[in-house]
Amino acid sequence: MQKIFIIGTIHSHTPHGELKKILEDLNPNQLLIELPEDAIEKFNEKKDMRDEMMYAYQWAKEKRIPVYFFDEYQPLFNNGMSVNSPEYKTLINKSKPILEKYSWKDFNTSKISKKFDNLLSRKLFDPKKAKIREKKMLTKIKEYMISDGNIVIITGTGHLDFFKDQLPDAILPLR
Repeated sequence: MQKIFIIGTIHSHTPHGELKKILEDLNPNQLLIELPEDAIEKFNEKKDMRDEMMYAYQWAKEKRIPVYFFDEYQPLFNNGMSVNSPEYKTLINKSKPILEKYSWKDFNTSKISKKFDNLLSRKLFDPKKAKIREKKMLTKIKEYMISDGNIVIITGTGHLDFFKDQLPDAILPLR
């Protein structure tokens, strides 16, 4: 029997030990991680904020659990926005109090996730580009999923509602 679990993370704010405990409790037969297919070759620990995704990959490899990556490289920023723009830096600074107030697990709830999304994501990213990306990620997820066993999908919390809508039988254990 296939059981799909979706875990939302906050990049750079998800403690590895807590993620490990959840992964061990879910006992996955397969792990699907929101990273691009070439992430292993391109990962730079000092520059990449997706350390929890790489931690999950390493954990699965040690346990000999099959891992597949489903992210897409594509530009998502609104016109004129970049990681070097003053607006970007201002928005990131405005998001810090929310990140400090809540745990990464809290962001798995729609209410907290939407609050963060309204402050940050909707101002940074083009919603049409973001939806195209999510649809491409979903296509990969469906392509990679095994038909039997525990499948754990690890993604950013901003994608939880989309994936839950598209995979209605999925369980969001932190919700």
